[in-house]
Amino acid sequence: MFHVSLAWLNPSIQGKLVLKDFNIEEEAGGPGRALIRSFDANVTSNTIEIQFYWAGKGTMSIPNRGVYGPLVSAISVTPSMLLDTPTHLIA
Repeated sequence: MFHVSLAWLNPSIQGKLVLKDFNIEEEAGGPGRALIRSFDANVTSNTIEIQFYWAGKGTMSIPNRGVYGPLVSAISVTPSMLLDTPTHLIA
């Protein structure tokens, strides 16, 4: 199988760079493998902005077949604050 890597990323959260020249394939131990990373971010406007910038390394040419670049298949966002829960509700 021919392998093409566009795996270098510069991801940012809320405009803040969280990883520089991050090689997702190398960190995961190969293509098609899961990788979990956790980051903290402050969200003040009810919107979280997550961007994945290609770091300009690897190839931009796409051959006829092969494995192409990084794949992010899931993102989980979990609040770290305690929410006030009304005590007067009945379910």
